[in-house]
Parts: sequence; structure tokens; C-alpha cells
Amino acid sequence: MIILDVNKVGANFGYGQLFEDVSFSLNEGESISIVGPNGCGKSTLLKIIAGLEKADNGQVSIKKNAKVAYLDQTGSSVVDDRHVYDILKDAFTDLREKEQQIARLQEKMESGIEGEEYNKVLEKYCRLVEEFSIAGGYDMETNINMVVEGLNIDKNLLNQSYNDLSGGEKTLIQLAKALLIKPDLILLDEPTNHIDIPTKEILEEAIEDFDGTLLFVSHDRYFINKFADKTIEFKDGKVTTYLGNYDDYKAKLMAEI
Repeated sequence: MIILDVNKVGANFGYGQLFEDVSFSLNEGESISIVGPNGCGKSTLLKIIAGLEKADNGQVSIKKNAKVAYLDQTGSSVVDDRHVYDILKDAFTDLREKEQQIARLQEKMESGIEGEEYNKVLEKYCRLVEEFSIAGGYDMETNINMVVEGLNIDKNLLNQSYNDLSGGEKTLIQLAKALLIKPDLILLDEPTNHIDIPTKEILEEAIEDFDGTLLFVSHDRYFINKFADKTIEFKDGKVTTYLGNYDDYKAKLMAEI
């Protein structure tokens, strides 16, 4: 079943067409790499799919109720002075909103209200607590700890400022946050940039364990060969899809000469 369909998408940034009529689709469980020269629009396309930027034309369709996680190559340069643990909790946006609503209702009940007003607040409080529990609100800490352990992240980092982390540590934290969403589709933009070999090995193990759909931009030939089922080439504002990994793609290009 198709989880992502990109149909005749184009982007223009005022200095000319970056790309146009880009079309391809991903089936559930596929892993597809996007290759091409710097500046051809690969990262822009990922941002359009993630909903962070708008296309000038065309349409991106994602399977209904599918969760999408996006790991930006600039994650290591993001400035955020919050504790790492709070950043990981951002993966639970809906649950955190409910958590805050519950806290406000509890404060209101403890403020001295009485009678019918108290009963109405209590009824809403009980309903939200039930929804919060069913949605896994009380498992947030457990889930965070499981992902942190799975990625071999030092738990001491959780109480540190995100700004104080190394580039590789920030990449792992962003990956942990993406996995906590429990996505059906992960978008990775140059995931192996600026990380050391041990971090890269952890990243690769996490991707091997991921059973969803993967779309990634990379210049890392080894990484593409390891994970790509198909390779999409960006060239002169157009895309061509090739079956197989990077070596398969290059072999087909040589055969076309």
C-alpha cells in the first residue's frame, strides 16, 4: 500500500525553478534514497514532504493517520537551552497538552470552587485523565528510557542543556525524538554528516530495527548501499527512479552511456 505519493511537485525560490514535476511514490516498508548534486533541491523536497515548506505547485499525499518524523541535517546546529529530557518530551505533543490541561483543572479544583462548578470541572478532569492514560501518557518516561537505552545514549545527558551537546550527541537526540513519535515514515536528511564512527553504527542499528518506511537524502555511498531499495536521482530539476541501491544505480547509469 502506498504511504507517500509525490505528484508533479515544483519549487521556485525567486531566482529560477529549483525543480519541477517531481513525481514518485513510496510503498509501506520501502527504503528509498535521494541522490544528486548540492543545491539541486533534495533537502527542500524533504521539507515540503514534512510540511515545513510549501511547494509552488503539485501535491504531496500521505496515507491517512500515518505519522511522519523528520530528522534535519541542521539538528546539530539548532539552538535550544532546554534540558535534553524536555526536548525528547516534545515527541509527545498531544499528550503534553493533555497533561497541562489536567494540571490546570487540578489547580482549579484545589482553588476552593464548590457545588455545580466543582462537579463540572471534576467531570472534565476525570475524562481527560482517562484519555491521557489510554493514550499512554503515564508511559512517556518509560518510552523515553527505552529509546535512550536502545541508542546507547548516556542518561546523564538528559539533564544537560541541548546546547552543550556535541554534534553527534545532538544527532542521536534528534533520532531518539523521531523514534519516540513511533512514525510510519521517517525522513532523514544527510543523517551521517558530522558524526563519528560509533554514533554512525548506533544510527545504522536503529534504522535496521525500524520496520516502517524510510526516505533519505545522503552522499554516503556505504549508507545508501546498506539501506536503499530504490534510488531517486535529482538532475536538472527532474527526478528518475532506479531500482536498487547506489551501486545498482551507478551500474545502470554506466549501461546507459
